[in-house]
Amino acid sequence: MTEYNCYSEEEYEKKREIRRARVEAEKARQQRNRKLFFGGLILLALIAILATLIVVIVNVAGKNKKDNASADADATNGSVTASAIETSPESDEADIESEYGPAGDEAGVDTSADSSADAGKEITGAELGLSPDKFVFTADSDTVYMDSSEFTSEFGLVVRVDDGKVLAQKAGFEKMIPASMTKIMTVLTARQHISDEQLDDIVAISYNAKAYDLSHGTSSAGYEEGEMVSLRDLFYGTILPSGAEAAYMLAEYTAGSHEAFVELMNENVKALNLEDTTHFTNCVGVYDENNYSTCNDIAVILAAAMEDEFLAELLGTRRYTSTVTEQHPEGVELSNWFLRRIEDKDTGGFVCGAKTGFVNQSGSCGASMMKGDDGNTYICVSGKAWSAWRCIYDHVAAYNIYAIGNTGYHKE
Repeated sequence: MTEYNCYSEEEYEKKREIRRARVEAEKARQQRNRKLFFGGLILLALIAILATLIVVIVNVAGKNKKDNASADADATNGSVTASAIETSPESDEADIESEYGPAGDEAGVDTSADSSADAGKEITGAELGLSPDKFVFTADSDTVYMDSSEFTSEFGLVVRVDDGKVLAQKAGFEKMIPASMTKIMTVLTARQHISDEQLDDIVAISYNAKAYDLSHGTSSAGYEEGEMVSLRDLFYGTILPSGAEAAYMLAEYTAGSHEAFVELMNENVKALNLEDTTHFTNCVGVYDENNYSTCNDIAVILAAAMEDEFLAELLGTRRYTSTVTEQHPEGVELSNWFLRRIEDKDTGGFVCGAKTGFVNQSGSCGASMMKGDDGNTYICVSGKAWSAWRCIYDHVAAYNIYAIGNTGYHKE
């Protein structure tokens, strides 16, 4: 027997109205939710469009300011050439954007020749051992070709500094793009005109220095225009993070202008009898087909620099904190990432100095000196590795295989 729930017509009508009201309410709720959902999508789309417009406007404004700064730098310094972007892969430098103030005296920065170190005690080239006879590295029939699969850079050279013997080479005497290895000559040249007593002298970062840095997209130490920085900090800013503004500022301080300083660099090239295979057009290492050298010549320049106690300390420093300034109340933390990364690798000795570089045309390149456990001093220079880490491993392999004779070396 089937039981039915029987309602009166009046009760049934009431329940049907309740059901109808619930359905209508559910429809209204769903419709409201759809409106909210699509309204939210539209709002997000509008926000995204607005954000994109803001980014475009900011980028255009920033580009205009950067172009204006580059043009101003051209008017002040002559011609600033376009180049491939130079970065210091060991520190993964970021692009820097900054607003420029007025150039020269209007910015309160002394960029005249009077700000150079000419009035102080000069360290002569002879005192730094710049002699064409002192650093001559020679290959002979015993020099081997660097054909190990563990050394992949396109250019390479290993020399035993103590007797000047080139132990191994791979296009080591052919012209290459040195990138920021150029800065070894920069600090060597500046050091000839800046004595120990002057290292703590203070100089303001000039408009020209920052304009050169930003217009070429180079790596930076992080100093700002107008910041009062010691000459010591400029040296460390030039080598550890490969700071373009620090190098340029050393050049201005030393010679009164970048162009005059480059002339001094090339005079040192002649003093070392390298003029047939090395020539510099800038103190930073920005790409220029006329800014060239060889692995052998860079090894000579590094050996000469490491003769000076301060430069040896500079090139061998792993970390450094600059002095406190208004812009950097805790100083600027600087690192030589090549040295920090190679120090836990077994090279058969202690890597006591290094400078790396990178532009597209040079790949990752580096110059380093090692005090071997066998009592000898070695230099390795390499060029055109595909990465900063590969450059490091190539130096480890070069020292193992070609310096200390660990022919069974294989990178773990």
